[in-house]
This record gives sequence, C-alpha cells and structure tokens, in this order.
Amino acid sequence: MRSICISVIVLLGLLTNACTVMPVVGSHPDRGSLRPFTANESLEEYLRKARIFESEVLRSGFSSSGGCPPAQPCIEEVVVTAAKADATPSITNNQETGVDEGDIVKRAGDYIVLLRRGRLFSFALPRGKKPLRAVDHIDVAPPEEEDDAWYDEILSDERRIILLGYSHDLEASLIRTFSVARNGELSAGRSYFFKSADYFDSENYATRLVNGRLIFYTSRDLFDSPEGSTSGRIVGGHPRRSSKAFDSETTYQPVQQSLFPTVHTIANCELTAVRLKCDATSLVGPSVQLFYISSDAVYLWLNSVDLAVNYFMLGDRYVRRVAWKWRHRDVDDGDLAVIYRVPLDRRPPTVVQARGWPIDQFSFREVDGVLQVFTRDFEWGPRTRPAILDIPLSHFRNPLAPLPDDRYEYLPPIEGGINVNRFIGSSLLYADTVEDGDFFRSAVWIKNLKSEDPPKRIGLAHVAERIEPVGEVAVVIGVADRDALGLTSMRTGSQPSIGDTTWLKRAVQADERSHSFNFQL
Repeated sequence: MRSICISVIVLLGLLTNACTVMPVVGSHPDRGSLRPFTANESLEEYLRKARIFESEVLRSGFSSSGGCPPAQPCIEEVVVTAAKADATPSITNNQETGVDEGDIVKRAGDYIVLLRRGRLFSFALPRGKKPLRAVDHIDVAPPEEEDDAWYDEILSDERRIILLGYSHDLEASLIRTFSVARNGELSAGRSYFFKSADYFDSENYATRLVNGRLIFYTSRDLFDSPEGSTSGRIVGGHPRRSSKAFDSETTYQPVQQSLFPTVHTIANCELTAVRLKCDATSLVGPSVQLFYISSDAVYLWLNSVDLAVNYFMLGDRYVRRVAWKWRHRDVDDGDLAVIYRVPLDRRPPTVVQARGWPIDQFSFREVDGVLQVFTRDFEWGPRTRPAILDIPLSHFRNPLAPLPDDRYEYLPPIEGGINVNRFIGSSLLYADTVEDGDFFRSAVWIKNLKSEDPPKRIGLAHVAERIEPVGEVAVVIGVADRDALGLTSMRTGSQPSIGDTTWLKRAVQADERSHSFNFQL
C-alpha cells in the first residue's frame, strides 16, 4: 500500500484561508458568474495576473512553506464516490446499493479479475463441484516500459477491464484497457496517459462507471503546468503526446479567490469506441476539495477565502492593491464554500454557495432531487457544531447565490472531533472522538432524518474508525486500548440502539480505504 504521507504531498497544494464573512453576491456585475475562458479572457492572462497576486501576497512574509495560513484548518484528503444503477453483479463494498466503484478485485462475466503486484489475474468462478481456479495472468505494463508507476484500481465493463495508475516519470494518470475472453484469457488493449497530479487517496478510489461511461477526476497546479493539459497513447512502452488532452474541453473561470489555483478536471469518456474518447469540464479554484458523483452529476466542494476578483477588469496595479488587502485582513477560522454541480449529460455546470467542512465522501448523498451534506463549522476540534445541509438541485444556478439559512439544520455541539460519518437508510451517523489519557474514546450520534428529534448519543467500547451499513444496521469498527479491533452493531431508524460487540484480538485496520470491509446479506 502506498504511503499516505506521499499521497498527501503529491495530491495537495496549500489550502487557502477562509473568511467567515459572507461576501455580497451581485455587488459586481461579473462577481460570482461561472463563465468559460475565451480568446478575449484567456487562461494565460488570468495566470499572469494570478502570479502578480501571489507574489504580492508572499512578498511580505506570508508563509507558503507548508500547511495552511495561520489559524486555518486543513483538509488532507481527496475523495470520490458515485451512484449508479448497474445490472452487472458487483462484488465491491460500495457506498450505495448497486453502485460500482474502483477496487482491486472485480467480476467480469464468469470470472474474477484481481490486481496484485503489477499483474492482473483471472479466476474462473466455482461451478457445481468445480472450485475457484486460476486461469491466466498478464503484466499491466509491457516489459520494455521502464516507468516509476503505481497501479491502484480496476473497473469492469462487461468483459473489459479498465485499470488506473499514476506515473511519476510522466507526471500523468495512466489508463490501460484489457479484455477478458470467454475462456478467461487476458489480453492488453490500448494505454493512455493524462498529465495530472497524483489521484491517489488514502480512503477512497478515483474512477467510476456511470451508465456505461468512464468518469474520472484529475487535477494540476496551474502555476506548475501553465501550458495546460496534455495526453496521448502509450505505444511500445513509450508515450506519444497529443496536442490536447481531450476531444473537447471547457475550462471555467474561478468564482473563488485562491492563492495557489488548481485546475480540477472531470473527464467523461466513451468506452464503446475503439479508442478512449473523452470530453472534459475543467474548473479553476482552490486546491483542496471533496468530490462526489451521483448517477447524473458530479459535485465538487471547494473551501476558500472569498469570491474571486475578476482579473480581466483590473489593471496590474489594482491586482496588487487587492493582494495587499487580502494579506492584511484579520482572518478567522472560516467555512465559506462553493459547491459545483457538473451534469454528466454535458450541460453547463452550476454552483451554490454554502458554509462548512464535510468530512469525506460519505458526507454526501443525493436523494429525491436533494443533495444532503453533513458538515462541521471547523475541520477538526472540540466544540465543533455539525449541521445537515438540504440543497434542492434547483438551488444550483449561475450566477452563484448563497444557500438560504433555512436549508441548514444545526445539531448539538460535539465534545471532541468528528472523523467518520455515514448516511444509512433514513439515518445519519457520525462519531465524536476525544482523547482520554494515552488513548481515544468515541461515541456515535444517530440522527433520524425523518424526525425533528435531536440525535441520540451512544458510547462505544472502542474508537470509531469506520461505519459500514448492513441493510438498515450499522457496524462501527475501530481499535480499542486493549490491543483488539472491535465491531459493534447499531440499530438505526426511529429507535436507535447499540447491539453486540465482536472483538478481533491483536488486530488493527491495515487499510483506510473504503472497501476494506465487505458484507453480504
């Protein structure tokens, strides 16, 4: 398993600070409008003035050596999830029933395909008295390819396997395709690269299949890669660069101010063609983000200090003046955020302005035309006040507008910090973890979303490190101070209660990624 620390360094830039003062949307004719870059308002001109802004902010001692600006919370995670109805049986422990996500084990027809140590292995499923048996294996990269690359996840589209990796030599995400024949033999197809930062996350997977299309996310630091995205095929172990990354790509101007702008790209690829054909939507904004996919849209949550200044209407001198004001303001712990909605049917993206800090991919759920988001008012810390945001899809608009206050349901403050959460049926569960001497202890809050009653707090005999659904029952998993891993069942719904705890002695979680535990009813 790849180092979490390395992934954080590669994936994340520095988080810009955030201001608790809600900006006045509409005070400027272009403020808050989501518009694509054009020939007259080019990405190159925005980059030039963004460099002026950055140099002016950093010139007088504003630190960029790591972490976040003073008194600001950091989120060190990039997460993805999805919702998809799929007729193909899935063996992956997904967030939603019938949702297929990336993993290292997939089913392809009558075969199981496993990714391990740079190879794909196929196994025939048991039939009658015939047990599971190995059939074939193949290297994920040809022998002549000498490349420092990691391969982390696969997806299965009928008898096609899509593999995702990252090349540190090329500084690019890699996509390789393979076929599974009717007799289980594996054969390599085409390989592609997309220039990007490393996609790897310690808790989740990056690729999705939605309605037979491959959806994946990449990002790049705008200052490090001003030339834009590039891609191409890998033939004979060598990259063949193309002039543009995607068949079509629209890059949108930022609606948030960012000291270190990042280009967030959502690729939508057709898998039925002989070659991989991808269209893309790119959004410029702060570097750290949370990422969620439903069956028909991609959601991107970005925290920032303020709404963006329209550089195209400002001279260089005024850009420096804005940077001076930005540098000298008194900044409090902020929670201003913008949520992008990018439809998968290629309609233009829309936005909504909100507050808070979600935890991970499990903080999001789209249901009945509403996006539900569980947030905190601080990224981590005692006396955090959590809230549930109910955002009707009609509130995603252009230009940007703030979410009305009546769409926030505030919950009681917690004692410690919130590190895990999960929507299960009609309930929301989240863990409150505090330091207790040399150890930590947790309690789980269970909120019935169909009731106005406050959430119920239930203490645990172990730390809550993950929450998994088994039907309407929750299984809370975590280590205890007696060198054992605890698995505690909890009933959700209108009368939440705690069940039994099973102990695995001398055991800890070996992996934080979301598919480490699997259950079957």
